[in-house]
Amino acid sequence: MLCSTACRRCCNGDPSHKKDSAWAWIVCLAAATNLAFSSGLVYSFGVLLPVFMDYFKESRENTGKLLNSETTLGIACE
Repeated sequence: MLCSTACRRCCNGDPSHKKDSAWAWIVCLAAATNLAFSSGLVYSFGVLLPVFMDYFKESRENTGKLLNSETTLGIACE
């Protein structure tokens, strides 16, 4: 198999190429968990809407602002 010069340096253990540290994997796991919970909330909000309406004693429109603000903050923080 033919390799380019850059590939050979990387494959031969060039010291300038470091492996990811444990901290990088922790950050990756935290980001994936955050994405899973955020997506789960968005997709299950229709089921949770009556529960939130009873808990907050608010109308459907005011309770829907909860999902709107969560989605807006999630997009703004990306």
